[in-house]
Order: sequence, then structure tokens, then C-alpha cells
Amino acid sequence: MILVSLDDEEIRAIREQVSSLTFEYDREHDILIMPIIKNIDHFNEWPGACPFYHNVKKDGIELPQQERVRKKQKGSIQIFVG
Repeated sequence: MILVSLDDEEIRAIREQVSSLTFEYDREHDILIMPIIKNIDHFNEWPGACPFYHNVKKDGIELPQQERVRKKQKGSIQIFVG
């Protein structure tokens, strides 16, 4: 799960771009990444009501700053992985 401070409209605008980037990474490293992008405020409101959110909160790994998804400009993102 990728938690962002974007609203739903902005998330919809970048969803395909994130999927394309993870697809490229999948092919290069022979793994499967299924990115789920959610607004962080929405996520923080519902961790007890949704088992998946609870598991992400309990077992998720926060990426170091240099590895996080960054929005460089409107409609343009970059994923940094170590």
C-alpha cells in the first residue's frame, strides 16, 4: 500500500502511471507488485474497521525518505527503490 497526501481525484490521475512503473520493476526483477494507493488520512481513520488496513499498520514497512514515491510535478511521479 502506498499512502499519500493526495485527494481521490489526484490518486486516480496517477494510478496508471504508478502501475506502469511497478510493471517495469516487476519485469526487471521477476516479482509481482500490486500497488494500492490510498490517502493517508483515510487510512488512519479506518485501521480497526478493515482487516487489511490493520495488517498494513501492524506489518507494513515504512520506506526511508530517499525510497518513497515522490510527486515531481502534476501528473509526473517517480518511484525510488533501494
